[in-house]
Amino acid sequence: MAKKKKNTTKPAALSPKVFLKEKAAKLPVYKCFISKNYDKAGEAHVIISRVRGNGKLSVAHFLIDLWCLGVKDAFGNVNMEKDNFEKYLKGIDILKETDYDFVHNLIYGAIEFAEEGGIEPVSAFDIWEGMLAEDNDDIPLIEMEFGKDGKHFLVTEPGSPSSLLIPKLKSKLGENFSYMFIGKDIDSYDPTLPEETIPFHYDYPAYPEKLKLKNQFIADILLNPANEGYIPKEDMDKIINLPEDEVEEDLTQLILWEIGRTYRQINEDPDYYVNNDLLIISLLLLGYIGAENSFDTVMEVLHQSPDFLDAHLYVAMGEYLQAALLPSILANLDKAEKFINEQGHASDAYISMLETLTQAALANPGYYDRIVGMLTDWAEKMPERLVEGNWFTSEIPGFLTAALIDLNAQDALPYLKKIYETELVDEGICGDWNEVLSAIERQNKPIEPRIHSKEQLYKMLTEKPEE
Repeated sequence: MAKKKKNTTKPAALSPKVFLKEKAAKLPVYKCFISKNYDKAGEAHVIISRVRGNGKLSVAHFLIDLWCLGVKDAFGNVNMEKDNFEKYLKGIDILKETDYDFVHNLIYGAIEFAEEGGIEPVSAFDIWEGMLAEDNDDIPLIEMEFGKDGKHFLVTEPGSPSSLLIPKLKSKLGENFSYMFIGKDIDSYDPTLPEETIPFHYDYPAYPEKLKLKNQFIADILLNPANEGYIPKEDMDKIINLPEDEVEEDLTQLILWEIGRTYRQINEDPDYYVNNDLLIISLLLLGYIGAENSFDTVMEVLHQSPDFLDAHLYVAMGEYLQAALLPSILANLDKAEKFINEQGHASDAYISMLETLTQAALANPGYYDRIVGMLTDWAEKMPERLVEGNWFTSEIPGFLTAALIDLNAQDALPYLKKIYETELVDEGICGDWNEVLSAIERQNKPIEPRIHSKEQLYKMLTEKPEE
């Protein structure tokens, strides 16, 4: 079957974590890109793509700080259509093509330089490093310079997570490094303050402790270890030939049971949880049958912790949740609006709901104004919430901006401008304000919706994972 992130192309048949660990680096390199001005800016966007056997691409995007921090971010898509990759590149107007050996040396050289200051790559690199060849003598060594004027140079904001690294840099490097603050409130900076996080909160309801299904064989199929990651076609056909209301009722029971069975363990120690793909398959099945009464159950998934979502749904969670939400979202827009205006959800939950609303608006013109109005209202409220500091990560306004660009929401421009004036937006998603303004003013109409067909969902569900 298929598995994981934040994107609209079909996921791969193999779990991305396993695929990236065991398969990705063996694929032939397709194209590599780097920021045009990386040497002057001290920061580089690096994109590496490899060709899968199915003709699609596995793509990794790394954000590299060449002056101090090494790998600051890592994300990607393990099963991307080539035309979607080209569109993705066009949305980042700062790239030039280069060769793999160069970016390989750049990434590992930046990591080695950062480690001199006691700084490790961002945790996501552990996953996406699978797109890189082994760092050995098979890769020609290219001499590169890191740092600024021969030493580590940290560019940071007062009170930000990276600013809290200054004591570590001092302990490792003594006076052989420098730093510069950007942003506000420099006088109030205190490097001893603990790192701030966006608080997660949910009052968990009671979940079913025992399964009471009309069709027990559905659970037997989905929980059978021999079927890990997919449903055999003969079993899939047996399920979808049942009355759809029975399938929907059984799947919602399975989802709630699985949440109740696993959320405590994951929240306490996510590293020891082993996923069985039950939620992924159930969500995709709800999408396949067009389940119209499962909204509240799917919302229980969105209410879960960041660790829970990552453990169960991996990087393609937006696709699985979107598939399950789309059949029922239009009848539940009030609940969806309430959700995005609540505090305490995981970032990926906000993003998944945002992407679902965007696709629903694009696919259903009669609801376009209603949904665009919801998102514009959200944009109006966002600057105050960003400044407050405990609502959203910087990703959320970035993805909201992307959605409003896709929807050609010209009326939202004044609110987006105020959002960007907070300087609390991840500009790696849509670029800086000038790039956003250019993109939304250049667009004459909303983009075409990107929604999986029943045929695509059937294939995703019944594709046997690669060995």
